[in-house]
Amino acid sequence: MKRLGGCLLIFAVLLAAASWWGWRQLQKASSGDGASRVAIAAPANRVFASLTNGDSIPTWMAQGSRVTVSRRGPLLPGDTLRVEMKQALGPRQHFTWKVKKVVPDRLVVMEMRSGANGMLIAQRRDSLAAAGDSTLIVSTVGSPGIDSVLAARRGTGDSSREVVLDMTSRLLVSMVRMQSQLDLLQLKNRIEGAPGRPPDTATAGPDSARKGSR
Repeated sequence: MKRLGGCLLIFAVLLAAASWWGWRQLQKASSGDGASRVAIAAPANRVFASLTNGDSIPTWMAQGSRVTVSRRGPLLPGDTLRVEMKQALGPRQHFTWKVKKVVPDRLVVMEMRSGANGMLIAQRRDSLAAAGDSTLIVSTVGSPGIDSVLAARRGTGDSSREVVLDMTSRLLVSMVRMQSQLDLLQLKNRIEGAPGRPPDTATAGPDSARKGSR
């Protein structure tokens, strides 16, 4: 029993350390308002073309997972991005991003929904702005689905459930925000050209994207 207790204590310490490290990395990548910011050395139209092109998205989004886009070429409202995550044990988990709004060269809004029950998990807004010869992407993440449940439960007297939902909401937002930051860094490397790899030639537009994917 003592050995089991010692193992659980070690696991708890490692889990706490991993959570703290992840939070610190997220804090470094985010500004005070919780938004992630990544500057890419390319004009806005080129960055936007890669950010919203169905042929390009699987090359930088959710690395290590399988990403399937419902449309080739530029995304339109209503299009979906299915992300299937690999797991060592158990069935693969998946979720779907649904495109809600697209403003050329300026804004993309998507909603993440559970693959199991369609529940709204998070909303992501990627805004683009020129910054000299570069483009600044500002990514914000929220959880409107869980927030609405929390708002409905406030004042009902079930404080313990409110606390659990609030913690769940914060955890989900943190995880999605961290993944969005990783996605944007992968996009940056692809457009600018990571060490040992030439710059992405599929970002000039839909036609060249298709040529680059062949």
